[in-house]
Amino acid sequence: MKLGKFILPLVLLAIVLFGATCYAAECPVEVKAKRNGIGKPVIAIVSTVDSVTVQNVVINRGNVKIAPKMESVNKPRNGEAFIEAVEVPRFPFTLKFGEESNYIEYMGVSSPREIEIQTNLGNWTFTFK
Repeated sequence: MKLGKFILPLVLLAIVLFGATCYAAECPVEVKAKRNGIGKPVIAIVSTVDSVTVQNVVINRGNVKIAPKMESVNKPRNGEAFIEAVEVPRFPFTLKFGEESNYIEYMGVSSPREIEIQTNLGNWTFTFK
């Protein structure tokens, strides 16, 4: 098990260092694979154009589930404040040039092989080695 804990960070480091390849003339986005503050694998999307709307993300051809996005909402009960976590839509969202998305957490695999970013400017597939 210790070997797995050692190899996984190396794989993620390789993904970050070598990045992903987009098979298109000019991709409106870049994809970064990294870990969030508590060590879970996430991706971030960065805009390379003035404005792009991300409509969906598909990881490993739909075989990997994207974690739900949760937000805290104040819902008073019986006159008292009560904070509840509720699921909110993750997509769509718009990015301006150079802006990076919030981390998109995924479940079921430690390193993606393929990520498709569906945008208002077309669909863009990134592959990882």
